[in-house]
Amino acid sequence: PLYVAAAQGHTDALQLLLNHKAAVDKAAIDGTTPLSIATQQGHTDAMQLLLRHGAQANLVRANGCTALLGAAENGHAEAVKLLLPHMTMAAVNQQDKNSGGTALYKAAAIGDGHPAVIELLVCHGADTTIKDNDGLTALQNAVVFNHSMCARMLDPHDLLPLLLPWS
Repeated sequence: PLYVAAAQGHTDALQLLLNHKAAVDKAAIDGTTPLSIATQQGHTDAMQLLLRHGAQANLVRANGCTALLGAAENGHAEAVKLLLPHMTMAAVNQQDKNSGGTALYKAAAIGDGHPAVIELLVCHGADTTIKDNDGLTALQNAVVFNHSMCARMLDPHDLLPLLLPWS
């Protein structure tokens, strides 16, 4: 029930269940916790409630995913902002086992790219040099997927104008 309430962002139901001692970090079969699913869906009110009740932001599922990876992949900047103070740097830089991507990689490469998420992660100290399973950094993936704004944000030496026509 807690997982379903978190997935739907039903804070009243979450509060009731938590008041009756529901296990805040009880995972689904795939390892997804209520915090992970609330984060993935961008339900920040539900996230705040779960975190106040002791939900662990650093939990890593068997596939290497964290709540932060889901938020970054879906472009939920407010969810990322809420999670970061509760996370270790190791969890911020956690790589999933499928692609080897970090939250920064997901924000740079997935969909249309998520510049607001990239800014939050970089300002928090996310490692921009981590490579995915194909040997590419978040910057290289932003370039590959033609996410010019994301690439510019990840270019510490301002070299893109020398390399790319859209710079």
